[in-house]
Amino acid sequence: MAEEVGVAAALVAQSFGGIDEAAWHRECMYSFPAPSKRDIVWLAAHTLHEGEHHLRDFDRVMEQVAALSPAP
Repeated sequence: MAEEVGVAAALVAQSFGGIDEAAWHRECMYSFPAPSKRDIVWLAAHTLHEGEHHLRDFDRVMEQVAALSPAP
């Protein structure tokens, strides 16, 4: 799973890294929880924010698994 997270992070970085200066303020439709117009700057910040949440979830689960594992 850690490898997949790394691949996804690299793809996100590559995608946002390819956006030129003018395109950052283009609007797109973001559909959750209700359709709304957002700019690419917001989309990038929101994507990073959500990624951070998922990494914290991953860390929490790994700590729980480690606590259940018998000592060597």
